[in-house]
Amino acid sequence: MKHVMPHLLAACLTLAVLPAWGQQPASQAPRPARAPAAQPPVPEATGVTTAQGRAATDAHLAQMRGRFKVTPAQVPQWDVFATVSRENTEEMHERFERRRAGLARFDAAQNMADFAQISELHARQLVRLSAAFQALYALMPADQQREADAYFREVRNPERPARAPRRATQ
Repeated sequence: MKHVMPHLLAACLTLAVLPAWGQQPASQAPRPARAPAAQPPVPEATGVTTAQGRAATDAHLAQMRGRFKVTPAQVPQWDVFATVSRENTEEMHERFERRRAGLARFDAAQNMADFAQISELHARQLVRLSAAFQALYALMPADQQREADAYFREVRNPERPARAPRRATQ
């Protein structure tokens, strides 16, 4: 579990904040009605500034820090984790801005290759975030680890229904 947990953490944190920057503008995709927000809202897909992305990341990190009850002794490692998270957010935002700027000129092959590059960036970011969280998680006593484990097992986005299991193709 200790080896799987950091990977789940990284995926959840990154996916909670970053996907909106790669989506279609709100005018092209229907938006579901928002339930009362237990989590900070994800920035809109268009017109998102770096400051807005930073604010969403900071709100998410503040929620996590409060839930995990980070102690003063854990603050240095928490700060490393938070810094990596912020850097990942800004780097991905910049990457999606470059994609958006070139998308109209891409043919299908270029479009796929560009998205593959984004996926590779995302994987590298998850590795960095996972390493930073592993160091923090190692400092946590068992009760804090259980809280972190529970946090990342919860449904991260109450607006999105759970996916049905995929059926094998025949």
